[in-house]
Amino acid sequence: MKNMGFFEFVKSKSQKMAQDKARYDNAIKKSLTLGNMIKLDVQEKDAIPGRAQELKNLCPNLTDESSKFLANVIPIWETYLFAFVITEKRTGDKYYMICTNRWIWFINDYSYKIVKYNEIYLFEIIRKSLTFQYVNFNQIVFIINDYINNVNKLIKFCIDKEYRDNEIETRCKYLCGIVPTYQNLNKIMSGISIDNNKNIVLHDRKKNNIKCTYDQIEDYELMEDQTAVLKKKQAEDSHAIPFAKDSCSRISIRVTFKNNTLFLMTILEPSAFSNQYSHNDTIYKENFSFAKGIIDTLEQFNPNIKK
Repeated sequence: MKNMGFFEFVKSKSQKMAQDKARYDNAIKKSLTLGNMIKLDVQEKDAIPGRAQELKNLCPNLTDESSKFLANVIPIWETYLFAFVITEKRTGDKYYMICTNRWIWFINDYSYKIVKYNEIYLFEIIRKSLTFQYVNFNQIVFIINDYINNVNKLIKFCIDKEYRDNEIETRCKYLCGIVPTYQNLNKIMSGISIDNNKNIVLHDRKKNNIKCTYDQIEDYELMEDQTAVLKKKQAEDSHAIPFAKDSCSRISIRVTFKNNTLFLMTILEPSAFSNQYSHNDTIYKENFSFAKGIIDTLEQFNPNIKK
C-alpha cells in the first residue's frame, strides 16, 4: 500500500507538471502585447531624492538613473506601492511596472501605458524560477525579475480589492489625508508635502508626520545638533544666528506650534561611527541645502515677507 501511495503521488505530480507545461505553452502561443503606448514628454528636472530612493527600495534592480527617470514620470500625487523590471515575452521589450495608489504604470524609455486595477481580468504565475517568474497578465506573458514571494504579493494586491484598499490606506497614511501638489523628500524620507488648499504635512522619515497650516506655526529653526543656526518666526522677519562650530553630528528642523507642541524633522542622521560632519563635507552641504530649502518653502507662506 505504501508503494502504491508513492506511485500515485509520482503520477499525480507528473500530471500536474504536464498540465502546467500545457498551460504555459498555451499562454505563450496566445500571448498579446501591450500596444497603444503613449509617448512620454518628460521635462528635464531634478527628481525628488526621496521618491527616487523609494523606487530603489521597492526594486533594487533599478539603477540610480532609472529611478530618477521614473520619479520624474509619475506625478507626486501618486504613492508608489510596487516596482518591478519586467520583459514582454513575445517581443523581448523591457518595461518598468510601477503600481501606485491609483493604477499600474508600464513605462519604457520613451512611452507609457496605464492599466486600472478594475481592468485586470487575469493575473497568474505560469512558470516559476528562483529569481524571475513568468506571468500571464491579461493574456500578455511577462517575465518579472523578482522572487516568487514578491510576485505573489503583487498578484494579490492587483486582484484582491479589499487587500489592495487596506494596503493603499496604510501606505498613504504619511500624507495625513492630503493630495500633494508640492513635495520634497530627502533620501531618508524627511521633508514636506503641500496641497492646493495650503495644508502642510511635515515628515520625519515618514515615521512621524503632522498636518498643519502655516498660521498654526509659531517658529521654525534649522538645527545643528542642539543649536539653532537659522530661526524663522511666523509673526516677524526671520534671521540667521551666528554659529562658530565648523562641524556637527546631525541636522534637523524644529517646528514649534502656537499650542506649544514641538515637531522635530531629522534631515541628516548621525553616522554609524558617530563621526562629526565637517561643514566642508559634501554630505553636510547637500543636507544643509535641503534643510534650508524646507525653511524657504515654509517662508513662502509668511505674510511678513515681501513677495
